[in-house]
Amino acid sequence: MRYSIKAQMITVILLTFAILLTGYLYVMNQKIKADVSQITHQQTSQLVDARANQISHWIEQRKIEMQMMADHIINSEMSGIEARDYINETYVQKNDHYLDMGIVKYGGYQVGQDGIGKSIAQESHYREALLESARFKLSRLNFSEGKRTVTLLYRVGGVNRDIEFLFAEISMESILRIIGKIKVYDGVGELMIRGEPLLLGEEEENLKRCVDECQVFQTEIQAARGWSLKYFICQDNMNGLNHRIRNSLIIFGILVSIIMSFLTTLGFKTIIQPIEQLEERMKQVEKGDLTVRLETRRQDEIGRLIGNFNGMVSTLDKMNYQEKEMRLRIMQEQIKPHFLYNTLDTIKWIEMEENTEEVVALIDALSSYFRIGLSGGKSKITMDQEMEHADSYLQILKVRYEDRLNYTIHYDESLLDCLVIRVLLQPLIENAVIHGVAKKEMGGEVMVNAVKTAAGIELSVTNDAQTDPETVALLNQMLQSNQRDHRIKGMGLYNVNHRIRLEYGEVYGIRIVSENGQTRVVATLPEIRKGI
Repeated sequence: MRYSIKAQMITVILLTFAILLTGYLYVMNQKIKADVSQITHQQTSQLVDARANQISHWIEQRKIEMQMMADHIINSEMSGIEARDYINETYVQKNDHYLDMGIVKYGGYQVGQDGIGKSIAQESHYREALLESARFKLSRLNFSEGKRTVTLLYRVGGVNRDIEFLFAEISMESILRIIGKIKVYDGVGELMIRGEPLLLGEEEENLKRCVDECQVFQTEIQAARGWSLKYFICQDNMNGLNHRIRNSLIIFGILVSIIMSFLTTLGFKTIIQPIEQLEERMKQVEKGDLTVRLETRRQDEIGRLIGNFNGMVSTLDKMNYQEKEMRLRIMQEQIKPHFLYNTLDTIKWIEMEENTEEVVALIDALSSYFRIGLSGGKSKITMDQEMEHADSYLQILKVRYEDRLNYTIHYDESLLDCLVIRVLLQPLIENAVIHGVAKKEMGGEVMVNAVKTAAGIELSVTNDAQTDPETVALLNQMLQSNQRDHRIKGMGLYNVNHRIRLEYGEVYGIRIVSENGQTRVVATLPEIRKGI
């Protein structure tokens, strides 16, 4: 009799469990269907975006190379013949990227490596470059000796009257290899150059075999206006993978449910309760708390699981710190070469004027600027060193801008031994000069201040030029969200704000105030004393 009642209870429990499991699997199936579709779509979009960015970076490298060549030709005051010799030497070193390279004289007369000139005056890319006064221009897709090519133009400018543009002809094979790395759902990639498709060719048959319509993922290539990358995926391929993932997850859910039911019979306190405690700790880790640990004396599997969890969290904590340090160091080591080139060029001209004292002062300022800016690789320096670095930078700019730039530096002397992130003020000062002093015909003034507040330390850089409210609101929104906004060209303010938040947390950072004819950039930091 007792056995019969026990059997009935077990039957009722199993039937109830089966009903609940069936309902759970149905709900999970619907949720997985929606989630997997969203995830696969997002991942494919991210992959296509990454390849587009890779193509954009490749083109940007070619642009930078041509810019450096143009700058060298201008600075060296080369004639057309000298420039061609210099370009030929460069071409020998770079011929893995370029099919041809040379100059375009005024009037559209192009001379390449073979020395044979031809007129490109009627070519669309040349005429568009003239019409738009473009610094950098890419042509439409060309076919030369069985190869698909694109021509790049870069305006030389300056006082040179022999050369109007540098040109370079590149093969599309390098870019096609990048597109070919997109391997997902047997899709097909296509590069659009001003409405002309590139790459499909024989793979076009793959699209025609699709039963349903294809999904199209498209993204613009930022470095090349009018270029975009498309990726076509047959809907059947995506659905097939989604079904397999959903079925696998459902089977996994069934297995887990059966195992959990079996474990429940072993006792709540011995198995379920420790797992629930472990789950709570994992939720804390998911929220970013890497200090949590779970104490246990158990020597069985659950005890080892808890031990592995504690070890994993310790490892994540260490890796998180190392990542933060690495990202911070990478951002700190961004030194702009053109600043050094311009300063050395200024020293040369001052020396030619035999102004020895000014040369010595400028060299001292430059030495101080790089000595403190590098600081032996240290991530933090004292406020005293940071102010000296800012003063050295402003002295160098003062020589360049002469009477158009005036500046003052004020600080609370009690803060001089406080530690701050290295090279914090220089990007803010550069921003103030570019958007304030440089844009005003009579120049302007830059004011650097450091004061102690209830929240910690407040560093500010002010220029006497007011910024429009829309731009200020857009900048503050970007800084508050700590997310890069591509509508804003410069990255100086974003980088400084990002470095501060990486080092000190989300409550610190940068804000911008523009009123009464002035624009002030304020950085808030915690007060950390040296040796504490």
